[in-house]
Amino acid sequence: MDIHKNARTTPHGRMLIIERLRHGRTVAHVAAAAGGGPRTARKWRHRFATEGKTGPQEVVGQFQKRY
Repeated sequence: MDIHKNARTTPHGRMLIIERLRHGRTVAHVAAAAGGGPRTARKWRHRFATEGKTGPQEVVGQFQKRY
Protein backbone atom coordinates (compact mmCIF):
# COMPACT_ATOMS: atom_id res chain seq x y z
CA MET A 1 0.00 0.00 0.00
CA ASP A 2 1.32 3.44 -0.89
CA ILE A 3 1.13 6.09 1.82
CA HIS A 4 1.23 9.64 0.52
CA LYS A 5 4.08 11.79 1.78
CA ASN A 6 1.90 14.09 3.90
CA ALA A 7 0.00 11.34 5.74
CA ARG A 8 0.17 11.83 9.50
CA THR A 9 -1.05 8.32 10.23
CA THR A 10 -0.55 4.91 8.67
CA PRO A 11 -3.04 2.03 8.78
CA HIS A 12 -1.09 0.65 11.76
CA GLY A 13 -1.26 4.01 13.54
CA ARG A 14 -4.98 4.25 12.86
CA MET A 15 -5.55 0.84 14.41
CA LEU A 16 -3.60 2.01 17.48
CA ILE A 17 -5.96 5.00 17.71
CA ILE A 18 -8.97 2.68 17.53
CA GLU A 19 -7.59 0.23 20.09
CA ARG A 20 -6.74 2.97 22.57
CA LEU A 21 -10.22 4.46 22.22
CA ARG A 22 -11.77 1.02 22.73
CA HIS A 23 -9.78 0.64 25.94
CA GLY A 24 -11.33 3.77 27.41
CA ARG A 25 -8.78 6.45 26.68
CA THR A 26 -10.20 9.88 25.88
CA VAL A 27 -10.30 11.18 22.34
CA ALA A 28 -8.11 14.14 23.29
CA HIS A 29 -5.47 11.91 24.89
CA VAL A 30 -5.37 9.45 21.99
CA ALA A 31 -5.24 12.23 19.40
CA ALA A 32 -2.36 13.97 21.17
CA ALA A 33 -0.43 10.70 21.46
CA ALA A 34 -0.91 10.06 17.73
CA GLY A 35 0.16 13.57 16.76
CA GLY A 36 -3.23 14.53 15.36
CA GLY A 37 -6.39 16.24 16.45
CA PRO A 38 -9.57 14.96 18.10
CA ARG A 39 -11.45 15.23 14.81
CA THR A 40 -9.01 12.77 13.22
CA ALA A 41 -9.36 10.29 16.08
CA ARG A 42 -13.15 10.44 15.89
CA LYS A 43 -13.01 10.01 12.10
CA TRP A 44 -11.02 6.77 12.33
CA ARG A 45 -13.23 5.49 15.17
CA HIS A 46 -16.31 6.13 13.01
CA ARG A 47 -14.81 4.50 9.91
CA PHE A 48 -13.84 1.42 11.92
CA ALA A 49 -17.35 1.22 13.43
CA THR A 50 -19.04 1.44 10.03
CA GLU A 51 -16.55 -0.39 7.79
CA GLY A 52 -14.67 -2.72 10.10
CA LYS A 53 -10.98 -3.41 9.51
CA THR A 54 -11.12 -1.97 5.99
CA GLY A 55 -12.12 1.45 7.38
CA PRO A 56 -8.64 2.54 8.50
CA GLN A 57 -7.08 1.73 5.14
CA GLU A 58 -5.91 4.41 2.73
CA VAL A 59 -8.50 5.98 0.43
CA VAL A 60 -7.58 6.08 -3.24
CA GLY A 61 -7.94 9.62 -4.52
CA GLN A 62 -8.19 12.71 -2.37
CA PHE A 63 -11.87 13.34 -2.99
CA GLN A 64 -13.22 9.82 -3.16
CA LYS A 65 -16.64 9.63 -1.55
CA ARG A 66 -16.81 7.01 1.19
CA TYR A 67 -20.41 7.25 2.33
